[in-house]
Amino acid sequence: MLIAKEGKSFTDAGFVMAGNICPDIVHKYEEVPLPARTITRRIEDVGDNFLNQLIKKTKTFQYFSLAFDESTDIVGSAQLIVFIQGINEKFEITEEIPAVCILKRTTRGEDNFLHVQNIIISSLDLQLHKLVSVTTNGARNMTGKNIGFQAN
Repeated sequence: MLIAKEGKSFTDAGFVMAGNICPDIVHKYEEVPLPARTITRRIEDVGDNFLNQLIKKTKTFQYFSLAFDESTDIVGSAQLIVFIQGINEKFEITEEIPAVCILKRTTRGEDNFLHVQNIIISSLDLQLHKLVSVTTNGARNMTGKNIGFQAN
């Protein structure tokens, strides 16, 4: 998050790790460049850790709901953003964004459904009978009864 917030590239990201480890001597660490591959690997490790923690939490969900939206970024790439909210037997609520999917080919309702299905069943190991609510932006490819998400 700090890398993105500061608008830094991966090659400038050594300041994040050094500042977290030894804030008193961060200036010494800033002089040692870290390879972009090392920083990329560490960012991927953090992402994997986040996903593993979320999977542990989803296994305890009694019920869950989904919200998703399709948008297009500034270069014209379609993206599907998935938001999940779940509750366990202790009434502890978890809210996370487990995925932002790049929609490469088409953005039909069926495509969106397959992406969401892959996330909730394959990645998070959730059971559809625990799904109590789905919220979308109301676009036809999301809500269409013949070809949208609702049809599936």
